[in-house]
Formats: sequence, C-alpha cells, structure tokens
Amino acid sequence: MAVPRSIPLGSTVIINGHTYLAQDHTSLKYDGRFDIYMGHNYKKAVEWGNQTLIVTIYEKEDKK
Repeated sequence: MAVPRSIPLGSTVIINGHTYLAQDHTSLKYDGRFDIYMGHNYKKAVEWGNQTLIVTIYEKEDKK
C-alpha cells in the first residue's frame, strides 16, 4: 500500500476492516491519497474505483 508522505513506512493502516502495511509513499502530486495494491485483478480495481473512507493509522514505533 502506498500512503501519504506524512505516514511513516511500516505503519499499519486499517480501511473498511482490512489491515494493510504502509510499504511505499504516493507521489507528491497525489499526496493525501492512499493507493491499495490489488494484484493483477484489473476488474476488481475498476469496481473499487475512487472512494472516500475512514482510515485508522497505527504508526510504526522506532526501536532504539
């Protein structure tokens, strides 16, 4: 999942009850959006489309 640059990589992101791992950042042009990888299932991605949803973020804790 690609997340806005304000969210640390490795953070846990929950959307619609599904848990994702922040693995990449979105481009500056799309900062503020989330990009969910759906594999090679183009039909599923098109059906999902663009949505406005509530997102819960658990930031990755730095181990010192």
